[in-house]
Amino acid sequence: MAKELQTTELKIICDKAENFLSTSGKKFDIVFLDPPFSNNLLQKTCESLRNKGHLHTDALVYLESDREIAVTAPYAFFKQARAGNVHYALLKNSSGRKMKE
Repeated sequence: MAKELQTTELKIICDKAENFLSTSGKKFDIVFLDPPFSNNLLQKTCESLRNKGHLHTDALVYLESDREIAVTAPYAFFKQARAGNVHYALLKNSSGRKMKE
């Protein structure tokens, strides 16, 4: 994949998102989320990204779901659409900071 993208700045991690996010301190500019729809993981993963400080300010999160996508602060819709039964959206992280519970 790195060759196709013409980059050496690429690291592919094959692991469950919750495992990676619980042990990593990495921050991201863009995240792609396309979990198995039946597992209801989108909300949990978005919360982990936000609450554990994994997103830079103004980071983008692309996600897909089998149902309409709802978001809460600090996320805001940048773009959203639907193709057949799949809803997809590009969210913008408006703060990049950890939310207080």
